[in-house]
Amino acid sequence: MRKQQFAAGGAVKRHARTGLEMYSERPVGFNARQIYRVAAGARHEIACLTRHIDDLLQYGVPLGPHARTDDGQAHLEQARADRIVASVRFAKEESFLDQALAQPVQRGPGHVDPLRKIVQRDRLFGKSDDFDQAEAARNGRIRRLDFIVHPHSFVSLIEIQFGYNRYHIANLTSISHSVGYFISEKLTHRAPYLFCGMREEPNVNEAQFDYIVVGAGSSGCTVAARLSEDGRFRVALVEAGPKDTSPWIHLPLGYGKTMWDERINWKLYTEPDPNMNGRRIYWPRGKVLGGCSAINGLIAIRGQAEDYDDWARYGGDQWNYRNVLPHFRKSESFAGAANPEFHGKHGPICVAPIRHRHPLIDAFIGSANQLGIPCNDDFNGPSQEGVGYYSLTTRNGMRSSAAVGYLRPAKRRSNLTIVTEALVTKVRFEGRRAQGIDYTTNGRKMSMNARRGVILSAGAVHTPHLMMLSGIGPAAHLKAHGIDVVADMPGVGANLRDHLQLRLIYRCNRPITTNDELNSLTGKVKIGLQWLLTRTGPLAVGINQGGLFARVMPDATRPDVQFHVATLSADMAGGKVHPFSGFTMSVCQLRPESHGTIRLACADPTTPPLIHANYLDAELDRQIAIGIRLARRIARTGPLSQLVTREELPGESVDSKEGILDFARQNGATIFHPTSTCRMGQDDDADAVVRPDLKVRGFDGLWIADCSVMPTIVSGNTNLPAIMIGEKLSSSILN
Repeated sequence: MRKQQFAAGGAVKRHARTGLEMYSERPVGFNARQIYRVAAGARHEIACLTRHIDDLLQYGVPLGPHARTDDGQAHLEQARADRIVASVRFAKEESFLDQALAQPVQRGPGHVDPLRKIVQRDRLFGKSDDFDQAEAARNGRIRRLDFIVHPHSFVSLIEIQFGYNRYHIANLTSISHSVGYFISEKLTHRAPYLFCGMREEPNVNEAQFDYIVVGAGSSGCTVAARLSEDGRFRVALVEAGPKDTSPWIHLPLGYGKTMWDERINWKLYTEPDPNMNGRRIYWPRGKVLGGCSAINGLIAIRGQAEDYDDWARYGGDQWNYRNVLPHFRKSESFAGAANPEFHGKHGPICVAPIRHRHPLIDAFIGSANQLGIPCNDDFNGPSQEGVGYYSLTTRNGMRSSAAVGYLRPAKRRSNLTIVTEALVTKVRFEGRRAQGIDYTTNGRKMSMNARRGVILSAGAVHTPHLMMLSGIGPAAHLKAHGIDVVADMPGVGANLRDHLQLRLIYRCNRPITTNDELNSLTGKVKIGLQWLLTRTGPLAVGINQGGLFARVMPDATRPDVQFHVATLSADMAGGKVHPFSGFTMSVCQLRPESHGTIRLACADPTTPPLIHANYLDAELDRQIAIGIRLARRIARTGPLSQLVTREELPGESVDSKEGILDFARQNGATIFHPTSTCRMGQDDDADAVVRPDLKVRGFDGLWIADCSVMPTIVSGNTNLPAIMIGEKLSSSILN
């Protein structure tokens, strides 16, 4: 073997060289860059996790003077008080690498730490460069090297995870000794016999975590980030889709692209709906870090205070508006002039009012004012009712998804593992306690174990699907698909609610619409430069800018319809824009009474579930003509009327109640807000799936946190409520 310059510290050099020479039987050497690349994968940290002495006992490491004795509890408490956690992080400067690895940690009474700048008592939250842990593991690079040193017992427990193998090395006398032999083992692919006490555990496949979160959507990102925040728990976040690297995700107007991208979108369809002329309705759902918050229309709406006061009938006072409002505030960083009673300023999700006004939206607001609908600058403030510009989940012209807000800073934590492109196939149980999950990735069947529990955040479609695949659901339905019944729970997959939108399309008599800009090369260049130079314009605000919440039913005491007004038009949301100057008014009923189901198509986890939306089944939902007529009154009232050439769809000739209902059946579509398929309820509620604390009824260690737990659908968009649910569950677990 060719001898090379070895530039690292002396102690590591000696131990690494010794290990290599065991196999080569000749002098060897290597340089610090090789150490850095092999041990840290060029960007990874050697970081420490705070581990209780219980973990040392669990792994069977002798604890010297703190070994188990008759008064072992007292010794255990002393051990906790005395422990030192050393964190060594690789930096790009080889001098730091040399310094950090060369010096052993000195122990014993009167301990003086030579690495005092990177060692702290009790708990140290190390940082690392941004990296994907699952990808690193698949590529065979180190994922974590943790040093846990007890000063008085002369015991170090070192946990090394390399590729899909985890090692625990005990009874080594110095960090440099341990790292040196670790490096030699990785360069030779053989383990030196001096790795005394080495124990190989099954890997990422059967890895142990405190909590496993399934689904990295709006709620899942929130839960994973909050539970890993203070370092107490080791958390795994498992997502079926890839990382959020597509530029179209982060560009607000990229919604038109992500709606159809099968790499990051489940691209689901409902079953043929008899109430919709037998049509199958397209349901885009996020399959990427951030979930639907990465592909949605960015509209920041919480719903009405009365929605949550109604939830209190199902979940108790902890779910009334007064008690969920602090969680909304905690999640939010409001970019406008904020009323502190309703808005937060330092949360992970940036919510920004639209500052640059558009003549079409201004005209829409003016016409609504003429009809007695008041202006509302803050739909999430004291009252939702009124008309105005929406606030969006954007920051400086970029999407502020749950992955950006919660995961981007959390990914640096050594106690959070994020696994992407991993389809969870089953939750495993021991009796009525969730023990872990099974999943597939890259064609391999894998598993994870959870010490404390599993949290399902896969959304209102995939959470009940996974529950049924795991044996929890309507017993007869599960048996029909050959699935062993763990618990007969008829509420799983039932009570599906969604907002149905009806889109009115108008031709505009001035070339001021986004259609005009997107249909012209000059227009595309203009809006591209506008975004690049000022982070404003159509690319920065998405599709829908104007909003309206109004009462249209005769007995309504609060808004019962919502308008989304877009400065463009297309055959469907996210579709190719029309070749003419056009804009859209989308109308939806806020609290539909029709409800559907999610059911298994078969026992194969890769087969999408059956979605029976059952739109327009209830009589109240069929009275949508009133909402359509309000939109037409606004379009016929100045100043908006001065910009309208004609109504393109459904057309002025469609005016009767029957004609409008037929238009709804033929053209109505989801506005992407499915909820309530594992709804919460009290113990005496036979259809409830989760208790008010979001723990699955009758089970330990199994929670649900996503829109499926909503007892009723909120009056508006569902992204912010989903994040609030994640905040609330996290707070409950941590406290």
